[in-house]
Amino acid sequence: VPSQKQINRFVEQKLKQAEKRDDGKNVRLDLGELIVTDTLSLESENEEQFAMSFNVSISRLGDDAQQKLKGLLTFNKAKQFVEIVEVANLEAFSAMFMVTISTFNLTRNFQKIGDAIVPRENRMRMKGKMSFITEIDEKSVDIFSDYEYHGQVLSP
Repeated sequence: VPSQKQINRFVEQKLKQAEKRDDGKNVRLDLGELIVTDTLSLESENEEQFAMSFNVSISRLGDDAQQKLKGLLTFNKAKQFVEIVEVANLEAFSAMFMVTISTFNLTRNFQKIGDAIVPRENRMRMKGKMSFITEIDEKSVDIFSDYEYHGQVLSP
């Protein structure tokens, strides 16, 4: 049975998540918050791209997750933008009281259209258990397409 302190913390986390929701449907995840920039480290490089690993910061997954998640970003050299950001867990972690995540994979793909960098696809996979009984098996894929520019073209 959770203590009152644990219940209060759980409720606070849920309220914070609700505040970060966009139209009540999507949880916003900014790359600046996700990537711990001072941990970026070059992993590989070729003529078209380079890949850098990084430590991950997703506060809503709890303190335990911070040490058990690793990220990789792929930078497109020709077009000069981050094309792919991937996050995966290195081992199981406790996201909150009585919740254990055994598998966590997040992939965000971007594309460059003109001078704008826009989402192409987001994929997320999460497996685990809640209260040692209920299975968590979440999978989502969001595909973005048919972008249209609705602003004014500024002349020099």
